[in-house]
Amino acid sequence: MKWLVGLHKLCNKHEWIIFLVIIVIVLRLPSFIMPHYYGDEEIYFVMGRAWANNVPLYKEVFDHKPPLIYIMAGIAPTMLAFRGLLAAVMVVHTIFFWKLAQLFWAKTRPSLAYLSSFIFVMLTTLPTLEGLTVNADLLMMMPVTIAAVILWNAKMTEWKKFLIAGLLGGIGWLFKIPVVFDMVAIGLYFFVFKKKTLVEGIRAIFSCSFLAYAVAFVTPLMLTFVYYYLKG
Repeated sequence: MKWLVGLHKLCNKHEWIIFLVIIVIVLRLPSFIMPHYYGDEEIYFVMGRAWANNVPLYKEVFDHKPPLIYIMAGIAPTMLAFRGLLAAVMVVHTIFFWKLAQLFWAKTRPSLAYLSSFIFVMLTTLPTLEGLTVNADLLMMMPVTIAAVILWNAKMTEWKKFLIAGLLGGIGWLFKIPVVFDMVAIGLYFFVFKKKTLVEGIRAIFSCSFLAYAVAFVTPLMLTFVYYYLKG
Protein backbone atom coordinates (compact mmCIF):
# COMPACT_ATOMS: atom_id res chain seq x y z
CA MET A 1 0.00 0.00 0.00
CA LYS A 2 3.03 2.34 0.16
CA TRP A 3 2.70 3.36 -3.48
CA LEU A 4 -0.99 4.16 -2.90
CA VAL A 5 -0.15 6.35 0.08
CA GLY A 6 2.55 8.07 -1.95
CA LEU A 7 0.13 8.65 -4.82
CA HIS A 8 -2.41 10.09 -2.40
CA LYS A 9 0.14 12.55 -1.00
CA LEU A 10 1.24 13.51 -4.51
CA CYS A 11 -2.34 14.20 -5.60
CA ASN A 12 -3.03 16.26 -2.48
CA LYS A 13 0.10 18.33 -3.13
CA HIS A 14 -0.71 18.98 -6.80
CA GLU A 15 -4.50 18.80 -6.81
CA TRP A 16 -5.04 22.07 -8.75
CA ILE A 17 -2.82 21.15 -11.69
CA ILE A 18 -4.37 17.67 -11.75
CA PHE A 19 -7.78 19.37 -11.91
CA LEU A 20 -6.62 21.57 -14.82
CA VAL A 21 -5.11 18.64 -16.73
CA ILE A 22 -8.34 16.66 -16.33
CA ILE A 23 -10.28 19.63 -17.77
CA VAL A 24 -7.89 19.82 -20.73
CA ILE A 25 -8.24 16.10 -21.45
CA VAL A 26 -12.03 15.98 -21.05
CA LEU A 27 -12.66 19.05 -23.19
CA ARG A 28 -10.34 17.71 -25.91
CA LEU A 29 -12.03 14.31 -26.18
CA PRO A 30 -14.48 15.54 -28.87
CA SER A 31 -11.55 16.46 -31.12
CA PHE A 32 -10.79 12.76 -31.58
CA ILE A 33 -14.14 12.11 -33.24
CA MET A 34 -14.72 15.42 -35.02
CA PRO A 35 -14.67 15.32 -38.84
CA HIS A 36 -12.04 17.14 -40.88
CA TYR A 37 -13.35 20.68 -41.22
CA TYR A 38 -10.49 23.11 -40.63
CA GLY A 39 -8.68 24.11 -43.82
CA ASP A 40 -5.28 24.94 -42.31
CA GLU A 41 -5.28 21.69 -40.36
CA GLU A 42 -5.75 19.83 -43.66
CA ILE A 43 -2.89 21.77 -45.26
CA TYR A 44 -0.55 20.88 -42.40
CA PHE A 45 -1.50 17.23 -42.72
CA VAL A 46 -0.93 17.20 -46.51
CA MET A 47 2.45 18.89 -46.04
CA GLY A 48 3.27 16.36 -43.33
CA ARG A 49 2.41 13.45 -45.62
CA ALA A 50 4.68 14.98 -48.27
CA TRP A 51 7.54 15.34 -45.76
CA ALA A 52 7.05 11.74 -44.57
CA ASN A 53 7.34 10.56 -48.19
CA ASN A 54 10.55 12.54 -48.85
CA VAL A 55 8.90 15.17 -51.03
CA PRO A 56 11.05 18.36 -50.74
CA LEU A 57 9.19 20.98 -48.71
CA TYR A 58 9.09 24.52 -50.15
CA LYS A 59 10.12 23.15 -53.55
CA GLU A 60 7.76 20.40 -54.73
CA VAL A 61 5.08 21.29 -52.17
CA PHE A 62 4.64 24.68 -50.52
CA ASP A 63 2.95 26.42 -47.64
CA HIS A 64 4.04 29.66 -45.99
CA LYS A 65 4.84 28.53 -42.43
CA PRO A 66 8.13 27.28 -40.92
CA PRO A 67 8.64 23.50 -41.10
CA LEU A 68 8.11 22.19 -37.57
CA ILE A 69 4.31 21.91 -37.74
CA TYR A 70 4.63 19.96 -41.02
CA ILE A 71 7.19 17.63 -39.47
CA MET A 72 4.87 17.11 -36.51
CA ALA A 73 2.05 16.30 -38.94
CA GLY A 74 4.37 13.92 -40.80
CA ILE A 75 5.19 12.03 -37.61
CA ALA A 76 1.48 11.53 -36.90
CA PRO A 77 0.11 8.68 -39.06
CA THR A 78 -3.52 9.87 -38.83
CA MET A 79 -5.44 13.06 -38.12
CA LEU A 80 -6.52 11.54 -34.80
CA ALA A 81 -2.86 11.07 -33.86
CA PHE A 82 -2.10 14.62 -35.02
CA ARG A 83 -4.76 15.99 -32.68
CA GLY A 84 -3.47 13.65 -29.99
CA LEU A 85 -0.04 15.26 -30.28
CA LEU A 86 -1.66 18.67 -29.82
CA ALA A 87 -3.50 17.40 -26.73
CA ALA A 88 -0.22 16.12 -25.27
CA VAL A 89 1.49 19.46 -25.97
CA MET A 90 -1.34 21.37 -24.30
CA VAL A 91 -1.26 19.14 -21.21
CA VAL A 92 2.46 19.87 -20.81
CA HIS A 93 1.87 23.55 -21.58
CA THR A 94 -0.82 23.75 -18.90
CA ILE A 95 1.62 22.40 -16.30
CA PHE A 96 4.25 25.00 -17.20
CA PHE A 97 1.68 27.79 -17.38
CA TRP A 98 0.54 26.93 -13.84
CA LYS A 99 4.17 27.19 -12.71
CA LEU A 100 4.56 30.56 -14.47
CA ALA A 101 1.31 31.82 -12.93
CA GLN A 102 2.57 30.87 -9.46
CA LEU A 103 5.83 32.73 -10.06
CA PHE A 104 4.05 35.77 -11.49
CA TRP A 105 1.55 36.20 -8.66
CA ALA A 106 3.66 34.89 -5.75
CA LYS A 107 4.57 38.30 -4.29
CA THR A 108 1.26 40.06 -4.91
CA ARG A 109 -1.91 37.95 -5.06
CA PRO A 110 -1.17 34.19 -5.09
CA SER A 111 -4.86 33.36 -5.42
CA LEU A 112 -4.90 34.92 -8.90
CA ALA A 113 -2.57 32.15 -10.09
CA TYR A 114 -5.56 29.81 -9.84
CA LEU A 115 -7.84 32.17 -11.75
CA SER A 116 -5.33 32.99 -14.50
CA SER A 117 -4.43 29.33 -15.07
CA PHE A 118 -8.11 28.40 -15.28
CA ILE A 119 -8.75 31.18 -17.81
CA PHE A 120 -5.73 29.96 -19.80
CA VAL A 121 -7.16 26.44 -19.98
CA MET A 122 -10.55 27.72 -21.13
CA LEU A 123 -9.18 30.07 -23.78
CA THR A 124 -6.83 27.45 -25.27
CA THR A 125 -9.28 24.54 -25.20
CA LEU A 126 -12.76 25.75 -26.11
CA PRO A 127 -13.70 25.07 -29.76
CA THR A 128 -15.15 28.59 -30.07
CA LEU A 129 -11.57 29.93 -30.15
CA GLU A 130 -10.23 27.03 -32.29
CA GLY A 131 -8.84 25.33 -29.22
CA LEU A 132 -9.52 21.82 -30.53
CA THR A 133 -7.89 22.26 -33.95
CA VAL A 134 -4.21 21.78 -34.60
CA ASN A 135 -2.77 25.19 -35.40
CA ALA A 136 0.62 26.80 -35.10
CA ASP A 137 -0.65 29.44 -32.67
CA LEU A 138 -1.27 26.85 -29.95
CA LEU A 139 1.95 24.94 -30.64
CA MET A 140 4.25 27.97 -30.64
CA MET A 141 3.20 29.11 -27.15
CA MET A 142 4.61 26.29 -25.02
CA PRO A 143 8.32 26.97 -25.75
CA VAL A 144 7.77 30.64 -24.90
CA THR A 145 6.10 29.78 -21.58
CA ILE A 146 8.89 27.38 -20.63
CA ALA A 147 11.49 30.02 -21.54
CA ALA A 148 9.79 32.53 -19.21
CA VAL A 149 9.75 29.97 -16.37
CA ILE A 150 13.48 29.28 -16.82
CA LEU A 151 14.38 32.98 -16.81
CA TRP A 152 12.10 34.10 -13.99
CA ASN A 153 14.72 33.91 -11.25
CA ALA A 154 17.80 33.69 -13.48
CA LYS A 155 20.83 35.86 -12.68
CA MET A 156 22.76 37.72 -15.37
CA THR A 157 25.73 35.45 -14.79
CA GLU A 158 23.69 32.32 -15.55
CA TRP A 159 24.16 32.57 -19.30
CA LYS A 160 23.33 28.91 -19.84
CA LYS A 161 19.73 29.55 -18.73
CA PHE A 162 19.46 32.38 -21.23
CA LEU A 163 20.94 30.12 -23.89
CA ILE A 164 18.33 27.42 -23.22
CA ALA A 165 15.52 30.00 -23.11
CA GLY A 166 16.63 31.48 -26.43
CA LEU A 167 16.84 28.05 -28.00
CA LEU A 168 13.32 27.22 -26.81
CA GLY A 169 12.08 30.44 -28.36
CA GLY A 170 13.86 29.49 -31.56
CA ILE A 171 12.01 26.17 -31.58
CA GLY A 172 8.74 28.06 -31.15
CA TRP A 173 9.81 30.22 -34.11
CA LEU A 174 9.87 27.07 -36.23
CA PHE A 175 6.13 26.75 -35.62
CA LYS A 176 5.15 30.33 -36.47
CA ILE A 177 7.02 33.58 -37.10
CA PRO A 178 5.10 35.87 -34.63
CA VAL A 179 6.96 34.16 -31.76
CA VAL A 180 9.67 36.74 -32.43
CA PHE A 181 7.48 39.41 -30.79
CA ASP A 182 7.03 37.27 -27.66
CA MET A 183 10.75 36.63 -27.36
CA VAL A 184 11.62 40.29 -27.91
CA ALA A 185 9.16 41.22 -25.14
CA ILE A 186 10.66 38.60 -22.81
CA GLY A 187 14.17 39.84 -23.62
CA LEU A 188 13.23 43.46 -22.91
CA TYR A 189 11.61 42.47 -19.62
CA PHE A 190 14.49 40.44 -18.22
CA PHE A 191 17.36 42.51 -19.63
CA VAL A 192 15.98 46.06 -19.41
CA PHE A 193 12.73 46.55 -17.49
CA LYS A 194 13.78 44.56 -14.41
CA LYS A 195 16.89 46.70 -13.98
CA LYS A 196 16.93 49.57 -11.51
CA THR A 197 18.64 52.02 -13.87
CA LEU A 198 18.98 52.55 -17.62
CA VAL A 199 22.73 52.02 -17.36
CA GLU A 200 22.21 48.55 -15.86
CA GLY A 201 19.81 47.75 -18.69
CA ILE A 202 22.32 48.84 -21.35
CA ARG A 203 25.04 46.77 -19.70
CA ALA A 204 22.74 43.75 -19.66
CA ILE A 205 22.11 44.12 -23.41
CA PHE A 206 25.86 43.90 -24.03
CA SER A 207 26.34 40.94 -21.67
CA CYS A 208 27.26 37.36 -22.52
CA SER A 209 23.81 36.27 -21.37
CA PHE A 210 22.08 38.52 -23.91
CA LEU A 211 24.41 37.30 -26.66
CA ALA A 212 23.64 33.68 -25.73
CA TYR A 213 19.89 34.44 -25.68
CA ALA A 214 19.88 36.21 -29.06
CA VAL A 215 22.17 33.78 -30.90
CA ALA A 216 20.34 30.72 -29.57
CA PHE A 217 17.01 32.23 -30.62
CA VAL A 218 17.93 32.86 -34.27
CA THR A 219 20.00 29.70 -34.74
CA PRO A 220 17.18 27.15 -35.39
CA LEU A 221 15.54 29.27 -38.11
CA MET A 222 18.89 30.12 -39.69
CA LEU A 223 19.75 26.42 -39.85
CA THR A 224 16.49 25.75 -41.69
CA PHE A 225 17.41 28.45 -44.22
CA VAL A 226 20.74 26.75 -44.83
CA TYR A 227 19.19 23.29 -44.98
CA TYR A 228 16.44 24.15 -47.45
CA TYR A 229 18.80 26.27 -49.56
CA LEU A 230 21.05 23.24 -49.94
CA LYS A 231 17.94 21.24 -50.86
CA GLY A 232 17.21 23.71 -53.64
